[in-house]
Amino acid sequence: VLVKDAFVKEMPKSFVLLKLDNPRDKSKQTPEEIEQYKEMSAKYKITGVPSIVLADKAGKPYHKQSGYNSNQAAEDWVKDIVSKLAILKQRDEIIGKSKEVKGLEKAKLLDKALGLVDMDLVATHYGKIIEKIIKLDEDDGAGLKSKYQTALSAAEFKNALQQVMKSGRGKEPDVLIKSIDQLIQDKKPTGEALQDALYYKSRFFFKKDKNRARAILDEALKIAPDSKRGKEISGLLNRLFKEATPDRGGLE
Repeated sequence: VLVKDAFVKEMPKSFVLLKLDNPRDKSKQTPEEIEQYKEMSAKYKITGVPSIVLADKAGKPYHKQSGYNSNQAAEDWVKDIVSKLAILKQRDEIIGKSKEVKGLEKAKLLDKALGLVDMDLVATHYGKIIEKIIKLDEDDGAGLKSKYQTALSAAEFKNALQQVMKSGRGKEPDVLIKSIDQLIQDKKPTGEALQDALYYKSRFFFKKDKNRARAILDEALKIAPDSKRGKEISGLLNRLFKEATPDRGGLE
């Protein structure tokens, strides 16, 4: 995609482009490039490549996606990415309107603006707005305080989970399974955060006990079947265990 005319000609019309890489062989990279990748990948929580992050002039992200559909033409990919500018426009328009009102009405508008952005990005990059929403709905009358406190807790758990994954490279599966179990016990995650933890746990079981890995994936799928991770898990179950996958209520 990056070398096609659709990208080279059209993308600079809408974006300031920055490409960062993390090759195994870093001999052709400058120390500054290596450090920049570390800094930016940490800032935007990059856990896989390729990852695309769209951010505003202040560097605050409003869209993030990982992976690439090999069947998608470059022209379609570019068109899809450019269409995400609508998120930024709507976000800014709604935040602008929120400045004209006060109290719970302001909180609801700010919530509407953040609703345009993936919650993982919101929880890690929109802290000041979240603080404002929580303060405006201090008695949780609109359910916004609890909504964002839950989102912040989930983000904290996911960050801790990623730290376990990074620190566990090269370790035996049993060690990592134990670390994930301990994290679940300590933090008591729910929803998609728990689903993520079970997903990673199943990966380590797959190396030693495929039946146990499948059971954990089934458990994870039930938590949030329509989430991004849920759809990924459903695909894994179909591909890896198609010959022996039990009925899961039409989620095949």
